[in-house]
Amino acid sequence: MKPEECEVVIGQVAAAHGIHGEVRVRPEPDSIEHFRDLKEVCLRHEGRQWIVAIERSRRHGKEIILTLAGVTTVPAARRLQGALVAIPKAERRELPPGEYFIDDLIGLDVYTTDGRLLGQLEEVIQLPANDVYVVGEYLYPAVRDYVTEIDLEGRRVIVRPPEESFAE
Repeated sequence: MKPEECEVVIGQVAAAHGIHGEVRVRPEPDSIEHFRDLKEVCLRHEGRQWIVAIERSRRHGKEIILTLAGVTTVPAARRLQGALVAIPKAERRELPPGEYFIDDLIGLDVYTTDGRLLGQLEEVIQLPANDVYVVGEYLYPAVRDYVTEIDLEGRRVIVRPPEESFAE
């Protein structure tokens, strides 16, 4: 792994943990499972980026506790607070059919079922019931009634305008 390959942020160091230099990481919502099998990660902090080996990884509530090679004291762990934790795209876990990584969706062109371009998918808001896609001033619940197709290769999303969604 090279630092320049680390394009997918999977979490952020929240704080030091314990007395042996471990760090608490707040994972991105769709990234908690990534930490299970990782052997190393990229850290981005204060304008620097580097690779560090993971000696131990465990879940702690909604966070991940990492023991990082070379980080053996509380002051060293505290210096990492705020660091972004990233991996190369090639190391992302496989998703089941019909599920997508948020960073793959951002920037896709969004069209209506009649071919009208609405804009680009700007943000995905993660809510308890379902995600919501933000396209300019439009908000589309990420459910089949509204989002009819996601084509990653074609870089487009097809949505049904609200007036059409429940007319059938």
